[in-house]
Amino acid sequence: MNSEYTRYQPPEPDPEDSIPDGGLVIRQVQWAWVWSSMPWLVLAFVLLAVGFLEEFLTVLFLVIIVVPRYFRWRRTEYVLTRDTLFYQQGGVTGFQKYEIPISTLRDARPRFGMFGRSLGYQTIDIMLDNGSVASLQYVSALQDLSSLIRRLIDSSPPPDEPTDSVNEGEPEDDRD
Repeated sequence: MNSEYTRYQPPEPDPEDSIPDGGLVIRQVQWAWVWSSMPWLVLAFVLLAVGFLEEFLTVLFLVIIVVPRYFRWRRTEYVLTRDTLFYQQGGVTGFQKYEIPISTLRDARPRFGMFGRSLGYQTIDIMLDNGSVASLQYVSALQDLSSLIRRLIDSSPPPDEPTDSVNEGEPEDDRD
C-alpha cells in the first residue's frame, strides 16, 4: 500500500517557498473527496429513485457538490517540520496557506468519527495556545500523527516572553 506520508522535496529553490527541506508532507487519504460528499451523493440518488429529480438535474447537482470537494482534496496538504506546521487548504479557485509555529501548539488529539477506523482515516485536532482548534482532516489512520505532533510540541522551546520596559541590570526608580 502506498503511504500517504512522503518527505517534502521542493522541485527547485524558490524564494517564495517558505517550507524548508525535510518537512513531512501529509496529504488527505485518496478517497477523502468522495467520503466528504457521501451524504449529498446518497440524497441525490434517493431523489433520483423517487422521481423528484431527472437524470440531468441529478448529474448537475452531483457536479456542483463533488467537483469542488475534489479540488479541495487535491489542493489540501499539511507539512510538518521541527518548528512549524504549514496548513494548506485548497478550493476550486486556489488555496489558503497558514504557517503555525509548533511553539503555539498545545495538544494534538486523533478523532476517528463514525467511519474513520473502518475506512482508514482520522482527523487530528490541534489545540493552539489562543484557544482555537485546527483540524487536519482525512489523514491516514496508519500513522500515529498525533503522537508525532505531541512529541514536537514537547520538544519545542516555549514562545518568547514579552520583556518589560525596565532593562535588566539597571536599578528601578522607586520614587513616590
